[in-house]
Amino acid sequence: MNGQHFYALTYKAACLDLQGQHADALPLWDRAAASPQVKATTYINRGKCLTKLGRHVEALESFDQSIALKPSPEGYRSKGSCLWIMEKPDEAYGEWQAGLELDPEEVTLHFLVAAYHHSGDRLEEAMAAINRAMEVGQDQGIPVEVLELKDTLTEAIAAKRQGGM
Repeated sequence: MNGQHFYALTYKAACLDLQGQHADALPLWDRAAASPQVKATTYINRGKCLTKLGRHVEALESFDQSIALKPSPEGYRSKGSCLWIMEKPDEAYGEWQAGLELDPEEVTLHFLVAAYHHSGDRLEEAMAAINRAMEVGQDQGIPVEVLELKDTLTEAIAAKRQGGM
């Protein structure tokens, strides 16, 4: 497969994924992953497709291949999100932390860390993570999910303090 064919294949797979046609996209991602031109993002996109199909163990293998080829915040974020779906929050948190080691300015990873702490009722830690997301996201624009979680945490902390009095 030449480079031009590889890019056409991955483009078509991505378009099918965007249309929700994950079962049709997967064979294309498989072919791209078997190509000598394979890139770390190919494995990430294949893993995301597998995740959407509910094939989580295979998705984790694909994310691991991506990370082995070229560690990236997106690879760790995607692997952690798959682990979260599999109800393995502590493992997910570890992956997100590994992504933050590569890029401490990654807003989405700070958000996910905040969600992890929030799910464990560690509200102060969650608030610290969400504040960090807002701090690093100032130049990029702060996603609405970050603002919504900040409001939720503010209310939860206030309620906890009132209940503790």
